[in-house]
Amino acid sequence: MRLTLPMLLLGLILSFAKLPNANATLVDVVGTGTWSSNAPISSFSSPNDTWDFSFNLPQSFSPSGNGVPVTQFSNFDYSLNGSLVSSPTLSSVVFYNSSNSGLFDLNFNDGETVSLYGSDVGSSGTLTLGTFAAGIAMNDGSATGSGSVSLSIPSATPEPSTLVLFGTGIFLMGVMVSRRRSVKV
Repeated sequence: MRLTLPMLLLGLILSFAKLPNANATLVDVVGTGTWSSNAPISSFSSPNDTWDFSFNLPQSFSPSGNGVPVTQFSNFDYSLNGSLVSSPTLSSVVFYNSSNSGLFDLNFNDGETVSLYGSDVGSSGTLTLGTFAAGIAMNDGSATGSGSVSLSIPSATPEPSTLVLFGTGIFLMGVMVSRRRSVKV
């Protein structure tokens, strides 16, 4: 079978047909801070210890609304004073509007809740990107620590197979052009 320019162009077009869907854009949610000296002692908090977490959420999700649990998260990690907390596991994220203290709760399967207070970043069902000041508390109590929460879209990196297919297409187009030039001479 002889390769023609239209076939090569079709191959290049198909190699880029696997671009991510705009509705499936994941947002990195990252938080970091320090518990205050009066923080309770639990799996997630301890007086004067540092805390940090990260997870991914789709930029738009449903169901949405003030106080509605969202379970579409992935890649959740929580560390206390640099040590990963592996149990209990996250069961949902609940976003609140500004009139209900904003930000979100991290609800765990053992009934514990880490509450973050601040701006409304997702009660509408669409995440607001940026970095926000945050108060933190256990089980919806008053804030016993502070820090920040950042929501950002990670940079897109093409898959290796896409790069190989693209490079092969460019190479084969070069071979075809050079063969046509050598035939015309």
